[in-house]
Amino acid sequence: MNRRSLELTGAPLAGPVAAGVHAGLAPEHLREWPPLGASFVVAAVVASVAVAALVLRPGATLPLRVLGVLLAALVAGYVSTRLAALPPLDPEREPFDSLGVATTSIEAIGLLLVLHLATQRWQVPESTTAVRLALAAVVAGLSATLGLLLSA
Repeated sequence: MNRRSLELTGAPLAGPVAAGVHAGLAPEHLREWPPLGASFVVAAVVASVAVAALVLRPGATLPLRVLGVLLAALVAGYVSTRLAALPPLDPEREPFDSLGVATTSIEAIGLLLVLHLATQRWQVPESTTAVRLALAAVVAGLSATLGLLLSA
């Protein structure tokens, strides 16, 4: 796999990870504080739609930008809630956790790839679309399952 293929595959795969984990954790957060839980649902939906748009229209820049903004917001949100208390989200600083650190690391790498792709002119061969779609579906399913198992 060459560098361009890695970028074109890696950037969209950060979306299903974000979607799956946030969808898996949404029920727990909805019980804790409904607005926070709703933000997890919105993050999962936006990530899913952006990735679907990237897979279906690989050359489109809008879904790439939406994914980039979402990944930046998710990374910033996780890090800020671990470094300081942010009422009304939580009156105390949240501890770092392995699932959150792993997910945020993947989101940060995806963000870097998205930023790099956004500055380049690129063309995706149509033959890679089916492979990327299958990979995205598998990653989303595994991420959601992991998120549900760890939140139970």
